[in-house]
Amino acid sequence: MKTKRSSRLWAAPLAALLLLTPACSEEAPPASSAPAPTPASRAESEASSAAQPQTIAGLVEGKEKPVLRQLNIYLAKDYNTYPTAQVIEEGTGYQVEYDMLPSDGAADKLNLIMATQEPYDIVVYGGDSSLIMNYAKEGALADLNPWLPMTAYLKDAINDYERDTFTLDGGLYAIGMQTPTFDGKSPVTLTTFVRQDYLDAMGRKMPDTLEGFQELLTQFKSFDNGTGSPTIPYTVSASNVILEGIIGAFGMPTEWNEADGRLCHRAADPRMKDYLAYMKNLYQQGLIDVDYPANQSANVFEKFSTGVAASAFLSCYDYQNFADTMAGVQPGAKIGYLPPLKGPDGTAAVGSVSGGMDRIAFIPKVTKNIEHVIHFMDLKLEPELFESITIGEEGTHYTVNESGELWPILPAFTDERGSSVNYYTGRPAAQYAEYWKLRVKKRADIWDCWNFINNDPSYTGVHVSSAIGYAPVFASSQNVSSLNALFSDTCLKIIAGSSAVEEFDAMTANWLEQGGRELTADYNEWWAGYQK
Repeated sequence: MKTKRSSRLWAAPLAALLLLTPACSEEAPPASSAPAPTPASRAESEASSAAQPQTIAGLVEGKEKPVLRQLNIYLAKDYNTYPTAQVIEEGTGYQVEYDMLPSDGAADKLNLIMATQEPYDIVVYGGDSSLIMNYAKEGALADLNPWLPMTAYLKDAINDYERDTFTLDGGLYAIGMQTPTFDGKSPVTLTTFVRQDYLDAMGRKMPDTLEGFQELLTQFKSFDNGTGSPTIPYTVSASNVILEGIIGAFGMPTEWNEADGRLCHRAADPRMKDYLAYMKNLYQQGLIDVDYPANQSANVFEKFSTGVAASAFLSCYDYQNFADTMAGVQPGAKIGYLPPLKGPDGTAAVGSVSGGMDRIAFIPKVTKNIEHVIHFMDLKLEPELFESITIGEEGTHYTVNESGELWPILPAFTDERGSSVNYYTGRPAAQYAEYWKLRVKKRADIWDCWNFINNDPSYTGVHVSSAIGYAPVFASSQNVSSLNALFSDTCLKIIAGSSAVEEFDAMTANWLEQGGRELTADYNEWWAGYQK
């Protein structure tokens, strides 16, 4: 049994070390009297010269297992004492010492660590693939391709998208972990919540058109909600200028939409003016919360939970922020969900973005233990151990109902497996997607909402998933934050401010001038190849 120690929380780095220094492109000197070349290169040579077929288990058999050092993203818990760490150690036989990056400035600190060649065996980082590939280009990462054929499970846990993302000159330099998809699409999580009991009291059905929704909000405006305060028909946070399920009625369900064979961002799409005109009209008629420009999420939760707001634009995960208060204030409250609305041409759509990584694991070339690291990563994917790491033990962390569905046992599941995703160094996408649902089921109301907006025919029949999440990070992507801010600020000023809808054209010109034109060209060049 290993002696546990506290995770080290790295201090913020110096700004001067934001970029990799040339040291990362050099092979690491031996940590002891071992001769050059690097330990990773020595082990790779050993692997390639071994008798074929060779397995990674056979390669390390009889060798003493080293203590591995793993650097992870920030977690508000101690990686070394969290229960998942013990499960991994017992299941693999490897002792691991975990450190973590800071919550702020993680990329800066990681650059410093890579530049100084600190001897970590494994690093698990967030979804910034461009940062990781910069390290690969500098020669700082071990090539995984020589090792994968020797693994039992790891070689099959990498899909084509993950492999393509981290391949450089024929080498594979990281294990990407794609965000979960279902039927090839990322899940829908945002929608308009509607007080179903208010609809029932008014004798109305849930609308499914833009016109019907406006009529409902107009009727809500004069509805007696029983709180003593006037009813707010629709409350929205100022951070939400694009409302899924509504904007799809205008032909733009995703951020980048295809038109005439090319991708066009909403900021340069003339159809946005129709959407903004619709939203502006709702606001001017008092159908959207007058406080919309200043609303924070907490304001939206409060107004909806107390019954003052009859509808709200929320995430299915927001139940934990308002449902308990609502149950106490209005015990008979019932909630329904607005379906994706049909536009003037009778079509509806709701969008999500497939692709993207939430975790990336890589092996610094300075490691002296690459064969053991590969073996360790492979062992964690053995099906029974991966299940134990991810969802725990039946009867302790989860149950199986009569329909064969898995349900978490709380609080044990949250306390002992809620952070297990941070320990992955690879994962089988299909199996993980099913296990992932347990995290949604931590509250029955969250699961009911998620299940409805992802499986009800009113949603599934019009669910559009954009492929831009599979795109690489372009040099022009450095402007995305400022471009998004320009777009969002302008939309909010048009909807709830004094700006006219026609001012959107000037914003489009600025958006293109400030980097949007280059970004559009890059996406379309990639898109042309992606479709082949």
